[in-house]
Amino acid sequence: QLDCNRGTGSWEARAGGPDSGSFTFGPIAATRALCAPPQLDERVVRDLAYVRGYRLKDGNLYLSLMADGGIYEWRPWRE
Repeated sequence: QLDCNRGTGSWEARAGGPDSGSFTFGPIAATRALCAPPQLDERVVRDLAYVRGYRLKDGNLYLSLMADGGIYEWRPWRE
């Protein structure tokens, strides 16, 4: 789920330690509905091609982008 859109694609994770490693995504196909602001879905889909690593810490998933491009932090969904 990406905002109000959905995406599908392949991915591969390789452990480099107990809580980190490399992470890559294949091509992502996503729906293109217009989501209410703020719209992060297009940016996330674009950036997935640049994900190179992951880290699990305090129950959160951190995805690091190549060339110090940034880090996405994902938290478990809680209602």
